[in-house]
Amino acid sequence: MPRNRNNSHAATAAASPADLGAPAELVSFVRRQVTNSTIYGGGERRAEERESLVVPVLVQPVDKSLRPVGDPFTAVTRDISRSGIGLVYFERVPHCLLAIQARIAGEDVKLVVEIVWQESMGPFEYIGCVAVARLRAFPGQNSPSR
Repeated sequence: MPRNRNNSHAATAAASPADLGAPAELVSFVRRQVTNSTIYGGGERRAEERESLVVPVLVQPVDKSLRPVGDPFTAVTRDISRSGIGLVYFERVPHCLLAIQARIAGEDVKLVVEIVWQESMGPFEYIGCVAVARLRAFPGQNSPSR
C-alpha cells in the first residue's frame, strides 16, 4: 500500500488537490525532470501529443466498482494528454485503477485511470496511466460517482 510521504498534510479523500501541499522534494524532482528533458528526435509513436505539466494530484486506489481499496495519497503529474497521464510518486503503486483529482487549467478534473506501466525514475516511480472515465465526484465523497 502506498505511503503518504507528506506527513504535515495527510491526504484524505475529502481534500482538494490545491489543499494537498504535495511534498516539496517530489515537486522539485519532477520540475527538474521536465526542465532538463530533451526533445525526442525520432518519429512520434504516440497517437496524441503530450504536454509537460507539473501539478499535485489526489490519488485514490479503487476497485472496478470505484470503491476505495487503499489509502489516498498525493502524487505529481509529469505529463498529460487527452487520453493519458504520467504520474510520479515515491514508490510503485500495487493497484490497477486509480481515481485522480487535480486542478488543471482552472478546471477541477476527476478521472478514473488505469495503470499501464510503472518504471523507476531516479528515487521515484513514474506511472503511466490511461484515462478510463470522468467522474462527477471523487470516491469517498457523498455523490454519485459517474
